Parts: sequence; structure tokens; C-alpha cells
Amino acid sequence: MALFVFEDYTKSPDTDLLTNKQRQKIAGELNAAILDSQCLDKDPKVNTVLKMIFWAQKQLEKKGVSFPLLKNLETAELEVSHLSSTKEDIFNDQILDMMHAEESDES
Repeated sequence: MALFVFEDYTKSPDTDLLTNKQRQKIAGELNAAILDSQCLDKDPKVNTVLKMIFWAQKQLEKKGVSFPLLKNLETAELEVSHLSSTKEDIFNDQILDMMHAEESDES
């Protein structure tokens, strides 16, 4: 309201309230408050999905699974044969060993 007192708002002591940075800050806080009041997530869904994709890729890499790696977010470029066949062979052997162990436990 103090800005309305001045004919030339640039001479107001509160001109910093009109900067784009301040406007974006206020808009973000207002949006967060609205979403919070409606019990909705403050983060966009796309951020959550991307975090899940990167987490899943790391988990697959740790286990040595061959999978299409998302290389570039902007172009959605995939690296099709991400892991070497030796890692994939080792993983497949481990799965077969586990299956044989389960079969022998059942009999």
C-alpha cells in the first residue's frame, strides 16, 4: 500500500518490492500456501518423476542390470546398451542360481 502514496514509485523506499526477483519469491510463496491449504504437493510432479527415474537407474546399475539409460533430459536421448554384456551375464547367472536354490529348497 505504501507504493500507492508515491506518484513515482521509483522514489518509494519500498521499490525493492517491485523487482522481478521479489515478485517471483512472493508468487512462489503464495502458490505453495495455496497448494498446502488444498493438501497438494508443493513440488511439481515432473520433478518427483525425474527423481524416481534417476533413483531407479542407480539401483539398476548397482545390480548390474542392462537397461536403456536416460542420457539427456532435454532430448530424452537413451543409451540402449548401457551395461556391458559381462555384467548382464553375471546378473543372469545370479538369477539362475537363486532360482535353482529355491527349487532345491522346495524339494
